[in-house]
Amino acid sequence: MPRHATLLLLCAFAAGCGAEDRTPATNEPDNSGWSLSLDNDVFSFTKHDRDYTGGLSLSLAGRRVARWPLSLDRPLAAIDRGLGLDDAERDGRLRLHSLQLGLAAFTPDDIAEAAMQPDDRPYASLLYLANTRMLLAADRRSASERTLTVGLLGLHLSGDLHGQLHDVIGVNRPAGWRHQISAGGEATFRYSGGAQYLLSGHPGRELKLAWEAGAGYLTEASGALSLRMGRLNTPWWSFTPDRSEYFAQPTPGLLIPPDGPRELYVWTGLKLRARLHNAFLQGQFRDSAVSYDADQLYPLLLEGWVGVTGQVGAHYRLGWVLRYQSPEIRAGDGRRELLWGSLFLSRYF
Repeated sequence: MPRHATLLLLCAFAAGCGAEDRTPATNEPDNSGWSLSLDNDVFSFTKHDRDYTGGLSLSLAGRRVARWPLSLDRPLAAIDRGLGLDDAERDGRLRLHSLQLGLAAFTPDDIAEAAMQPDDRPYASLLYLANTRMLLAADRRSASERTLTVGLLGLHLSGDLHGQLHDVIGVNRPAGWRHQISAGGEATFRYSGGAQYLLSGHPGRELKLAWEAGAGYLTEASGALSLRMGRLNTPWWSFTPDRSEYFAQPTPGLLIPPDGPRELYVWTGLKLRARLHNAFLQGQFRDSAVSYDADQLYPLLLEGWVGVTGQVGAHYRLGWVLRYQSPEIRAGDGRRELLWGSLFLSRYF
């Protein structure tokens, strides 16, 4: 899949034109939309139930999410100020807000085995809340994002839900969740920042470059190229498939023009990660039954994706994506490529 994505990106470089700005000149609405995403390896059309085996997230966007008691927007703003990154809304720039609540789960290959599996990926889970601020440049050709995520590793909730899902579909329950990373619960967080730049724009094609760096349960830096092609009616900066850490990070609601084509487009991309720490494999401060040291993991990872999105109503979009990642673990049963898929439904106002 990465080879195909590379060919698409190279073709787009050769065909670039002037960008079309489809961003309405308006302030951020109080409620600009929501998105529901379901990640599972079954959506990759394989029979696997392993690695990033599943996730569920709900994202909400608009000014309202900055005011909610549950929101992390204020602590995110405080961190930005402490780092000297408190960008004021000036020079025609537009600030957008989003919030996401989600759950992610990871398993080894043999989920029927109740004993520890020290040569494979450990069980791991994260229940999290995240807030993102996006600042769109006045010329609409670049945008910056910062995200604060807080959560709990190692809750029994993930194993219970995983088992109940297997009961529904009539297969054996996973047997080793008691060995998960930080079993019993441990608080965690992540702060990340990045930017995206429109390299080439056309009414039916957009190519962009993005970078991001973050510290916390995933500590890494990354760079990505992404492309979407087809009937487009949403701003280039609002579509951020590169902003994922297994699960997609929250994105702003779309400020959609009142008229335009019914969207249908394909999208692809490549991402290179330089990773220093992965709590889903290495744990944090608590001892875990199965975990890895940094020298047992690859520090450089290649990720690729191919997806399609279609407009299924005046304000609704349905999408699917297949994601690939190079091996994370250097040796043992856990040394394998990762493949999973996602379905998502979005409602924009």
